[in-house]
Amino acid sequence: NFNQLYNTDAVVYSYYDASNTNSIGYISGTFDSLQLEKNIANTYEIDVVFPEKPEINDPKYVQYSEVSSSIFGIVTADTSNITETTISTNNLSNFELYAVRPESLSKNAYFVLKSSYSSSTQSDNFLITTDVIKNVYSDERWNFAVRIKPQGYDIGNLASSTSPTNYNLELYGVSTIGDYKVREISGSASIGYDRGVALLSKPRRLYIGSNRTNVTGNLNVGSDIKVSSTRMWFDYLDNDTIF
Repeated sequence: NFNQLYNTDAVVYSYYDASNTNSIGYISGTFDSLQLEKNIANTYEIDVVFPEKPEINDPKYVQYSEVSSSIFGIVTADTSNITETTISTNNLSNFELYAVRPESLSKNAYFVLKSSYSSSTQSDNFLITTDVIKNVYSDERWNFAVRIKPQGYDIGNLASSTSPTNYNLELYGVSTIGDYKVREISGSASIGYDRGVALLSKPRRLYIGSNRTNVTGNLNVGSDIKVSSTRMWFDYLDNDTIF
């Protein structure tokens, strides 16, 4: 629960387990050698509640006046030291999902999927922005999926040695009450080979909540959401599966 006093600048992230010799704390990959993951798909899923804010004189009121709230993302892990959370200089394996209010304290919000790493190659850059949705911050529950797949993705091509030309990056979100679908959002971007294969095969660390420099450093964007679960799948989960 990031919507608590002293929690709006907090972050939860993957980290190694010192008691497990096989633990590394990030999702490994073969980008620097064989790029074996180039023909597969990945889905990152997160279940979020956007809490309704009590009145300012309520003891449970938590001050959060920023318009942007960080939901989750991945960063390229520097593998030289597993005890550090330093982000690789070439942060191609990076995406960041935000809820953005049109104005401070508004219940309305739109969603933005972007990367803080700007490449000199235009096809490696992306920005997905949805329309404004009313009353998101009214204890609405949303399940989001960020998906990366090769264009023309087919499970029969997983073992192919042929490299895809481009990839699709997709954002899908669905608001639910029980088994009832309330509303949904979606967006996509075409990205080049370098960015696509990096998202699938570079070592990457998952974080939830606040966005910070090198995951645990200076605060960039806080968070005021509640998260019940986060999952990463080495597969393409379609909309019906996410719902």
